[in-house]
Amino acid sequence: TVMRSATSFINKGILHNDFKRYGWMGMVYLLAWLSAVPLQLMMIYSRPEIIKVHYTASTYLRVFEFSNSPVSLFLLLIAPVLAGLLVFRYLQTGKAADMEHSLPIRRETLYNTHLVSGLVLLLVPVVITALLTWAMVTWLRIDFVQGQDILNWLEVALTANLLLFSSTVAVGMITGM
Repeated sequence: TVMRSATSFINKGILHNDFKRYGWMGMVYLLAWLSAVPLQLMMIYSRPEIIKVHYTASTYLRVFEFSNSPVSLFLLLIAPVLAGLLVFRYLQTGKAADMEHSLPIRRETLYNTHLVSGLVLLLVPVVITALLTWAMVTWLRIDFVQGQDILNWLEVALTANLLLFSSTVAVGMITGM
C-alpha cells in the first residue's frame, strides 16, 4: 500500500469560513456582471422594431467592449483588488495575523486556501455570466453575437481578474506584517 500525505494543499475549514465570510462579494460580483452583460443585451434586443432596423453588429458587440462600458471597466478593475484586500486582510492587523498563524495549519496552506477562495469568488461569477450570455444569445437567436465574441470577453475578464488579484495578493504579502 502507498502511504498518503497527511498535509493538504488547502484547508477545508478555512475555505468554508472564507466562503461564509466573503460569499456575499461573489454574489454581488455575479449580479453586477449579469446586469452589465446579459441584461444589456436583453435591453438592446427588446427595443421596438422601428429602432432595431438601424442596429448593426457593433450595437450588440459594444456590450463586450470594456472601454465602452464604465460599469464593466469598474468591475474589472475594482473587484479583484477588493477580493485580495478582503481575503488577506488578516495580515494587516497584528491580532488577526497572530490568531490565524497560531492555528495548527502551515502558513503555505493558509496562503493557498485564501488564494483559492479569492479566485473562486472572482472567476466563477465571470464564467457563469459568460455561460448565461451564451445561452441567452442562442435562445434569442441574436446572430450578431458569436460564441467567439463571448469567449474573447471571457478571456479578457479572466486574465484581468487573475492579474489584478495576484498583484494585490503580492503587494499584500510584501507590505503585511
